[in-house]
Amino acid sequence: MDDTLNEAPCGFLSFTDDGTIRAVNATLLRLLGFQRDEIENQPVGVLLSAGSRVFYQTHLFPLLKMQGKAEEIYLSLRSRDGDDIPVLVNAARHERDGASGNECILVPMRQRIRHEEEILQAKKATDEANQERERAYTALAQAHVALARAHEALAETNREMEVQQLQMHGLNAQLHTRAEREALLNRLGQILRAQGGPEAVLTSAVALLGEALGADRCWFAQHDIAMDRARVTAEWRRPGRGAIRRRLSDAAAALLPPRSSRSLHPIATTTPGCR
Repeated sequence: MDDTLNEAPCGFLSFTDDGTIRAVNATLLRLLGFQRDEIENQPVGVLLSAGSRVFYQTHLFPLLKMQGKAEEIYLSLRSRDGDDIPVLVNAARHERDGASGNECILVPMRQRIRHEEEILQAKKATDEANQERERAYTALAQAHVALARAHEALAETNREMEVQQLQMHGLNAQLHTRAEREALLNRLGQILRAQGGPEAVLTSAVALLGEALGADRCWFAQHDIAMDRARVTAEWRRPGRGAIRRRLSDAAAALLPPRSSRSLHPIATTTPGCR
């Protein structure tokens, strides 16, 4: 074996059809930690791991015999220390001096496998990161949906509360109006039960009604159906308002509904813009 092949930057191995090693270069010896006399004339299986020995017998050697070559075959060599060393094998079969031989170039793949493992790990980490991102996106979308539903529920609750507030406001207004009416009736009852003549009672009652109704004037008119006239019997007015005529006109009297030949009617009026 010449020096160029012996120190080539790859392993070289030559073996016969019966698997006997005929030659091995120094590069392969250093890779495996063997001496030359420990390898030459030994079965090729001593350099292979258990799995690669099976692969050699069932695939590599039959392929060499049928096609005369094999390219980029992965094998695992077994070093003297028992370590497995992955290599990539290109092999060719030839005839020399009437005898068949097989020659192999073996390229260590430690760095390549390390790089492949790093690439696989990086790909795995990337896939896991992508999956985590997808889970985060899914969780975020679900959170958005839940938030939208919560907003809808809150808006519906607010609408219901507004309706309830309006109902409560209306009920309070009704209760307030009823309370005012009851208070007015109570005060009128007190006036009617008070000691005094009819004129004093009418005067107090008309003043109470005028104040309660927010009117400018309030009076009691006595309507004489037969005469078709009305006469003011009691009157209340706010300061600055003039007294009404004691005898109402026919037009004013016509506003009073006929009740009997002689009846009393309370009347309240408000001058627009003059409260």
